[in-house]
Formats: sequence, structure tokens, C-alpha cells
Amino acid sequence: MRARNIAVRIEGSTGFEALIYSVYIHYYVEARQALSFDTGVTDLGTHVAKQISEMDFDIEAEGVITWRWYADIPGQLLVLRQTNSFPAPPSRKRVEVQMLTDPAKPGRRAQAAPGGVE
Repeated sequence: MRARNIAVRIEGSTGFEALIYSVYIHYYVEARQALSFDTGVTDLGTHVAKQISEMDFDIEAEGVITWRWYADIPGQLLVLRQTNSFPAPPSRKRVEVQMLTDPAKPGRRAQAAPGGVE
């Protein structure tokens, strides 16, 4: 089912008290047409430092894809740590990008920032 908004109604009858503690909606964001994409700053789910070994792109584009990787360690400021390009696949494809691993440069927060299509 595709939707922009959602509402959930739970109905029933019982002779006892019923408590609903949570409702989970599992979804994924639909692909969109754009010339750039920015993840925004994320801590990847935890505040501890991480070492990133690869990124996966689920992408369909034409031309050359340029990406930039920013991280905040050392220095506590998001700084460009790595950038590279790869040829866009001719149809939708998952592209794995190996990161240059440097144990001295892990990060607590990260951002895959706009690179764009050339």
C-alpha cells in the first residue's frame, strides 16, 4: 500500500481492561527523482564511536555519481573525510562502496552529503 498519511483504529470489546502499549508501523521511503541526496547528520542509532567499512547505494541514475563522507572524530566537528565517484548503473542497482578504513578516524556522528550526478 502506498500512502503519505496513515491513521490506525483499534476496535474490540472485552470484559477486562485492555492496555495498548505501542503500535509499530513498518515503512520505507519511496524513491524520488533528484539530482542530489543528503542523509543529514545521524549518529547511526548510538552515541558511541563507529568505524564504517562500506556504504550501500540503492540507485538508478545516469552519468557519474559523486559522494562525500563527513565524520566528527577527531575534532567534534563534521569534516569531509572521504569523497569519490563511480559510474551510475544503467538500471536500478545496489552499489557497494568500500570506505578507506583508518582506525584513527572513526566517528560518533556522520553524514553522507550531497554529491550529485554529473
